[in-house]
Order: sequence, then C-alpha cells, then structure tokens
Amino acid sequence: MTVLAPGSIISRYRVLSQIGRGGMGAVFLVEHVHTGDRAALKLLHGAASIDPDSIERFKREARAPAKIQSENVVRVLDADSAPELGGAPFLVMELLQGSDLQKIISRSGALPPAEVARILGQVARALDKAHAIGIVHRDLKPENLFLHQREDGTSVVKILDFGISKTMDSANTSSGYALTRTGEVMGTPLYMAIEQALGRRELIGPAVDVWAVGLIAIFLLTGEPYWQGKTVPDILSKVLAHALYPPSSRWPHLPPAIDGWLLRSCARAPEQRFPTAGQQVAELSQILETAARSAVGQAATMLPMPGYAPISSPPPSPAYMTPPHMTPQYVSPYAPMVAGGSTNEPMMRSSPAPRVGMSTGAKVAIALGAIFGAMVACAALAAFLFYRARDPVETITYAPPPTATATATATLTAAAPEGTIEPLAVSSTATARPHPTATATATATVTTTSHASAPNRAQCKTGCKAACVDATDETDCLVKCLKRCPTD
Repeated sequence: MTVLAPGSIISRYRVLSQIGRGGMGAVFLVEHVHTGDRAALKLLHGAASIDPDSIERFKREARAPAKIQSENVVRVLDADSAPELGGAPFLVMELLQGSDLQKIISRSGALPPAEVARILGQVARALDKAHAIGIVHRDLKPENLFLHQREDGTSVVKILDFGISKTMDSANTSSGYALTRTGEVMGTPLYMAIEQALGRRELIGPAVDVWAVGLIAIFLLTGEPYWQGKTVPDILSKVLAHALYPPSSRWPHLPPAIDGWLLRSCARAPEQRFPTAGQQVAELSQILETAARSAVGQAATMLPMPGYAPISSPPPSPAYMTPPHMTPQYVSPYAPMVAGGSTNEPMMRSSPAPRVGMSTGAKVAIALGAIFGAMVACAALAAFLFYRARDPVETITYAPPPTATATATATLTAAAPEGTIEPLAVSSTATARPHPTATATATATVTTTSHASAPNRAQCKTGCKAACVDATDETDCLVKCLKRCPTD
C-alpha cells in the first residue's frame, strides 16, 4: 500500500495527512499548491493501479458525479495520474465534514423516522437524476451515504463511490468493455439485489438501487441490518433462498404498513418493485408520518385527568417471538415527524399540532357507553314492572282498633240513721272521659239505709257526699242522690 508522508506532492496537490483507506486505494487531505484550497484526494495504489478493470472503475467514479450534477452526489474536482507514483491514477473530491451513515448508526443507534425520511428523500432525488441519464450506482450502502455538515449547521447527504456504477447506454455496451463479466458478483451482500447475487448482468437496472434503498431504510430505522449472517456466503444464501420476513415481526416498534412497503421494494422480480426511488421514498415518508401522528394521538388520549392517581404500574409488554435468524432489538419510541431544513427533503404534508385532551374517538366511545348503560337500565326497569304486574296485588289498608266501651259500676252501702223503716237506694251513673278510640262508662250505685230514728235531709246529704267521692262525675252523682233524700 502506498504511504505518502505529509508534504509530499502529487501533481498539483500537497499532502497534509491521510484520512481514509480502502481496498483499492487511500484517501488523503490535500491542498492545492497554487490556490490553497483543501480537498480529499483518492489514490489508486498497489496492484489496482495497473489493473485495467480497476482503472476503468476508477475513471467511472470520476465521470459519473460530473454527469449527474446533484448536490447530493459528491463533487469530483479533478482526475489525473501521478507521474511521481508511476502513473497511479487519482481523483480529487470536495472535502466533506461529518460521517457516513454506517459510523453514525454504530455510534448513536437508530435514527428518528423523520430524519430517515429526510435523508432517503435526498438520496432518492439524486438516484432519480442518475437513473434518468442511465447511471445505476449498484453499491448503495450506509458507508457510501455521507452526512455532510454545512457551514450554517444544516446537513446534506452525499452519495459516494460510483466506482462500480453501470452506464446503461449504447456507447458503453458496444465499446467492447464489459463492466461485469458473466457470473461475476459485485456489490455489498447485505444490500445486494437478487439479480446481482445471481450475477445476472442483463437484469441490472434502477431496480437494483431501489432494492438497496429498502434495506438501508430498515437499517436506519432499527440500527441493525435486515439480513443476518457471519460470512458472505451465509448472507448470499439468505438473499437467494429465504423469503422476506415482515420487519415488524422482528422490530415491533415499526409500523405494520412498512411490511408491505419492503415487500414491494425488494420483490424478487425487478419489474414488481417501485418504478422510481422517488415514489418509493415518498410512500415510506407517508407511512412514517401516519405512524407518528397515530402515536401522538394515542399519547394525548392516555394523559391522566386532574386528580388521577394510578393504582399500580401497568404490566410489562409480552415478549415477542424472534425467528432463529433474527436478533431482538431495543424498541425506541417514535419521535414526532419534523421536516428537515434541506431543499432536497421528500415532499411531506405538514401536520397540525396535536390537540391536547380526549380525541374525537374517545369522546364518541364514552357517549356510546353512556347510551348503552341507560338502555340497559331502562330494560331492567321495564322487566321488573312487567313481572310485578303479573303477580296479585296485595292492598294494605290501615284500620284503627275497634272502639272499646268500659262501664264501671260502684255500689256503695251506707247505714241509715237509726229509726228508718227501709233502706234508701241511691243509684248514680258517671260517664268517664272518652279516649279518641274508646268510650268508658262508670256507674255508681249508692245505697243508704235509712233508720226511722233519723230520717232528716241533713243526714242524707252527708251520706250522699260520702258516697259520691269516688264517682267519676261527683256533681252528677250528688244531684241524683239528693233527689232521693227526704225533704225537711
């Protein structure tokens, strides 16, 4: 491998440091000896520098970006060969600040859905321009998608490495140079379309890049590659022989609608995939936006009411079954969809701010529950009245106790004065004060014995008074007794 010390000159560029390396070459930070502009210089070294196929791919990597002319494709500023290094070819690219998506995911994990939609929207825009002029990248992967940080703090995606791109024009196919030989497999297995894995050169077209975008989307949303394998043959065998599994079965936080989207993105027949990357990413953006709105709405309806205190914590979510070739992934919550600042982001309708409080569906459910409860109560009351009407009615009437009449009879016998011939019988009847529900009658009978020796009225009155003391109506008793007394 060629090693250049700082200060070395390659054509018109002074080497400052080495900033990267690859299988066929190395990347250096350089500055132009005349202008002082800094750039990244990629040098083809070793055996690749004299291999015709490697040199042709290197030239293609320099020409493709110039043809596409997109801010989402890294700009190539210069391309030449270095006499100082035995004619080794090199190309000079714009200097990027940031990291590729593979490093970002490895460092920080899965990206928010809104950011994934923004990034892939820019990628799709560049791919549609490349496909329109007959250029297929063929090696899309997270390492070849660089998130460049602009001076104003915003970011833009740059597609790198068009080295194994395919130009689908007549000039290229009639030039006598075959980009891929029959049966040759080119690309990265984790994101390689089935026609690439089979070495079907005649089937290579824009659908290859559409396949790769589908699997890259899953990687960005989950932080894990879709296919699992320890070796390249293991991964290729899964690509060729295994049917696609629903992503949501392995990563439950993904919206179920993404299953059908991936099935179309990676259909085995190229003609069954999305016709353009733009349509593919637009549908993905819609799926992610709908899922984010749904998550926000559910969170709003689950907010506790004032004064609410949960009795206990909710039970943990049940574990899901993981197929043997999958690895469970930490489930991260969806973040609300937020439009990015780039002009290349996918077209996404802005959604209104979520309403705080109960959703319309929750209110309708509560109203229906109240109506149903009222109907049940009415039905129960009607049933009670119906069965009550069938039983004989028992009438209870209050009746006061019967009127009671009590008669008390008192018989008094008084000894008449001596000298009377026969006894004097005095009878008196007194009526007691009635009770509201009863009457009582008391009868007093006074019997006096008149002696012939004292038949005077005074003695009779004295006997009457003594006899009427215990009568209920003493006055009435005396009147009646005195009528029997002799006159003076």
